[in-house]
Amino acid sequence: MRERIAPALTRLAPYRDRAASFAEERPTALLFAVALATYLLAFLVNALGSAFLEARQDPLVVRYRDTLDFTSAIVGDGFLIPIANVLVVSQLLQWRRVTRRREVVGALAFGAALTVAVHAYQALNALVNWTMPHPYSWTLLGYTHALFMWA
Repeated sequence: MRERIAPALTRLAPYRDRAASFAEERPTALLFAVALATYLLAFLVNALGSAFLEARQDPLVVRYRDTLDFTSAIVGDGFLIPIANVLVVSQLLQWRRVTRRREVVGALAFGAALTVAVHAYQALNALVNWTMPHPYSWTLLGYTHALFMWA
């Protein structure tokens, strides 16, 4: 497996070096980009979709609560997640080393476990909304949210 990946990693080396150089030269710009990208992907896309469906009086948002109805979505997705990502990236910048494979695997496993636990809690307690209109039945947006939460 490693032999097959090695050529691809070699081709990516200049991009990795350029990204590392950018991070060292402009750490504030990098942190701002991380915060902005997280805000856009974690909150703004869902909020705009929610507002669009509300304006159209779509049955999904008329019948169920949507993103803009949850304080946790506004505070968590709009502020806490971007701040958490900025803190993680700033710590990685301070370490100034390549992340180890076990650290990446551990983070992915933790994210998967947390995602499963949150969605199981939601289903077990019948906390229905526009991402899960019925217990254990998620919409495409629900699966997208789970994927984003895991990532």
